[in-house]
Amino acid sequence: MRLAGVLAISILIVVAVFGQDSSVRGAEAESCWPFFVFDNGLRGIADPPKLLRELGFAGMGASGLKIADLVKQYQAAGLKVFSTYVGCQIDQTPPYDPLFRDAVRELQGSGVILWLTVRGGNYGKEDDKAVAIVREIADLAEPWDVRVALYPHTGFYVATTASPRRPN
Repeated sequence: MRLAGVLAISILIVVAVFGQDSSVRGAEAESCWPFFVFDNGLRGIADPPKLLRELGFAGMGASGLKIADLVKQYQAAGLKVFSTYVGCQIDQTPPYDPLFRDAVRELQGSGVILWLTVRGGNYGKEDDKAVAIVREIADLAEPWDVRVALYPHTGFYVATTASPRRPN
């Protein structure tokens, strides 16, 4: 039952993030519900944009910060990079890659959303620190119109969609 609830909330988040954005158009211009591949499903494929276009996908979700050239490659193929999976580590200094500053600037206007994982720390006991780090990353992204979405992952500090709602 709990898994079904988490799945339902996750689907609603995807709908809320992508459902209203008319700039999100891929291989099928009429669809407002983009269907895209996470990059771990593209390993070993010679020309991923070509294959994704042939299969009717709207684009892909990437990993990492250095993706500006990848975004251009997919745009040239008429596809979109919808997201990039990145992380911060609340028990490290610095807590996130210094490349964030340049990466968000390079992503301006691309529509790429940073899927941010929050790892490390003493689960549930360092919420203020985690919030400060997430806000700092969001503040880096905001001037360049790059959005940040928390990406819950089992075993991480933000492990579920309910994790950010813990009472302080």
